[in-house]
Amino acid sequence: MGWAVYLDESGDFEHDHTVCVAGVLVPRDAGPDEVALAQWMRRRFDFVPWPLHAAHLNLPILLALAALRTDRPFPGRAALDTLRQRLSWRQRDSVRRVDEALAAGACPPFDDLRVLQAEVGPGEDAALLALQRAFFDQLKGLMADLATDGVRITLAGEACPRAPQPRYRALLVGLAGHLGQRAPGGGLKLHVLWRPAREAADEPATPLNRSRIERWLAEADAGRVKLAWLGGFDRRASPWLVLADFVANRTRRVLRDAQSLADLEGGLLAWIGVGGAAADTCWARPGDATPRLWAASLEGWGHG
Repeated sequence: MGWAVYLDESGDFEHDHTVCVAGVLVPRDAGPDEVALAQWMRRRFDFVPWPLHAAHLNLPILLALAALRTDRPFPGRAALDTLRQRLSWRQRDSVRRVDEALAAGACPPFDDLRVLQAEVGPGEDAALLALQRAFFDQLKGLMADLATDGVRITLAGEACPRAPQPRYRALLVGLAGHLGQRAPGGGLKLHVLWRPAREAADEPATPLNRSRIERWLAEADAGRVKLAWLGGFDRRASPWLVLADFVANRTRRVLRDAQSLADLEGGLLAWIGVGGAAADTCWARPGDATPRLWAASLEGWGHG
């Protein structure tokens, strides 16, 4: 049986202390149907623009303004409607731009969402956070359900002030190569989102392309890994890449605080909805003076 891995990254690889490459491992022959999964996710989260983007969803004002455009009842609706009216008076232009984007089915401008989120007062955030928690609980429940069908999460990350080599390249190739070595059957198909990346530590970041990634894999002797897809995060995005974005964003939060493998597993379960066997291969760099890569191979996948 062959496998596919869908990867995204989280963090500023030039400046942030903690960054990661993470995503989902999917059995190609026995896993859930991609089309059916996309249809289910679009129906369940139909009031939010597709593709779901975790960085935007981390600002709960997006969920509130999107939900208020529907007629469906939900807890805290009256309080959130009052909040919207106040925001429309104080930040009229930002509310207008967000509304226009939502009406077009597009993700609203991030800067406008940040402006609106900053306007939320201490006594106004309870309904916002409850709405966000319910939304993320549904995504966590989906991840838990997919784990019963053989889907795994996988990650490579580091929590250190400096790295001896280009961080994205090291984490992407290290993780893909490790998974390729363990992949049973027909090897591993790699799906990765486009981004700028450094070729070497002393070179500027430039856009990724197929030939660069394929060369990186060849230089790392990751012959069992084949690049299947490289592209952007747009309305045609695979639901697996949407989930990879969610996993990467939440994983970085876990890595920032984890001091042990137990912390890592517990954090993944709390923030993503899966842990243990479903978090099959977890890599992280502890934030010590000499960054070092450690791996924990958990049960349930691969042969080693």
